[in-house]
Amino acid sequence: MIVGTIKNTVKLQMMDTKWQQKKVNPGRKQSEMTQEERMLQELREQAKDIREGNKYTKISVKIQAGGTLTAEELKYLKENYPQALQDYEEIKREKEAYERQLKNCRTKEEVERVKVQKLGSFMAEAKKISSNPSIPDDRKKALLGKILAKVINVSEVHYEFTKSLLYQNLPTEEEKQAKEDAAETTVMEQQENVQEKNVLKENAQEENLSEKTEITADIDIVAETKTFEQAEEEIKDYLKKQDACSKKIDVTI
Repeated sequence: MIVGTIKNTVKLQMMDTKWQQKKVNPGRKQSEMTQEERMLQELREQAKDIREGNKYTKISVKIQAGGTLTAEELKYLKENYPQALQDYEEIKREKEAYERQLKNCRTKEEVERVKVQKLGSFMAEAKKISSNPSIPDDRKKALLGKILAKVINVSEVHYEFTKSLLYQNLPTEEEKQAKEDAAETTVMEQQENVQEKNVLKENAQEENLSEKTEITADIDIVAETKTFEQAEEEIKDYLKKQDACSKKIDVTI
């Protein structure tokens, strides 16, 4: 990638040097130009194409990495790549929605369940797209690339959230239940007689046992769930398989 970038830079510099040495009047017709002038004009157009390609590549990398585009970059996409702008806005909405979900969580286990649900949704969508024979190859690659960008963007939000004070201050579900039980016990002691308290206590113990069983099951699910990194690798594997299939088709043709 670095070698290619250096080559492109050198090529652009050479083109610019030649063009500055002998500029072509843009108002002149093609038939009025000398062979050298036509060649220089073609070089200039090629240089412009390379610059445009490099600019779009930089923006794509920025989106993939979870960056926020500037007003100038948004304008560039709107004028030249409207579909890419729509994809960026969709990725951004997904990222913001996930951040809101995390902030609404009340326990650490709930944060993990939200992650599990989001990863499961991404992977199911990627598998469905990859295995659908009616979707053209180029479209498959574009859709899988967008899902990969969503995974990367959402994972960034998740890791930032788990490092925040908001997450650190979240209780576990066991801690939350213990606090609720203590508050409930205080109210019951003030308002109910001993017999009623005993009945309620037995019911509460049964509910606690049921809820603790559910918590344990949720934790087990989390333990078996793929990490964001594993999800990224799986989607990249789908993309690699797609490239391999495309190459086979090209060879056959």
